[in-house]
Amino acid sequence: MTRIVHLTHSRDLRTGGVIEAVLRLDESLRAKGISSAISDDPQIPGGDATHFIVHGLWQWPGLWAWKRFKTTGCPYIVFPHGMMDPWFKKTFPLKHLKKQAYWLWRQGGIMRHAHAVCFTTEEERRLARG
Repeated sequence: MTRIVHLTHSRDLRTGGVIEAVLRLDESLRAKGISSAISDDPQIPGGDATHFIVHGLWQWPGLWAWKRFKTTGCPYIVFPHGMMDPWFKKTFPLKHLKKQAYWLWRQGGIMRHAHAVCFTTEEERRLARG
């Protein structure tokens, strides 16, 4: 049986966007009879999960899923939720430098080892390619 665990850095509804998308996706999977759970705890053991969905970039969920994949082979999917949009590079150039360093050190490998990368729209995918 497929058991999906969504990994998100926060379940706080006040942060908007990402958690709202996570909740809707979790709801849709459950409606289709797929076991689905949400975790914002980096200490989770993973239990009997067969797949992980990493929501967002630059936070603990991607690193956690990548490490789990390296040790167990459990596949993960990355859902950037717009975090690769070039708008961030233009608007926050100093923050972009920090993220570029993290990309070279870790995030790039996390993305390469992902079973899939999911985008909300074709436009988001196109913009992410840079």
